[in-house]
Amino acid sequence: MTPAEKLVRLKLRIPAEDRTEISDDELLVLIDEAGELILNRMYPFTRPSNVVAVPARYENIQIQIAIELVNRKGAEGEMSHSENGTVRSYESGSVSSSLLKKIAPHCGSAYSMEVPNEESDG
Repeated sequence: MTPAEKLVRLKLRIPAEDRTEISDDELLVLIDEAGELILNRMYPFTRPSNVVAVPARYENIQIQIAIELVNRKGAEGEMSHSENGTVRSYESGSVSSSLLKKIAPHCGSAYSMEVPNEESDG
């Protein structure tokens, strides 16, 4: 899915009155941040340099995370809030753990890393 397609899908999931308060550029930034959260979850220690995009199987989760980021805009880090019968309480971190649990961390071994060629050292 291209960034433009992700933007369209995200805008379809945001109520019209909320879309007027946030620009397309801001939404694209939130989509990128959601992608970084996914990649950081997938590669908690070291991300291979060739991994720069969210795998297709996680693109829908990327949109769901971006929706959460949009909904929390202005209330980042809020732990509890009660007003006129509405109660808000966010989980720890910037995104709900239920979404992050859907992302499988990549497992590897130190032996699978490339080792410099000792013959070329001279």
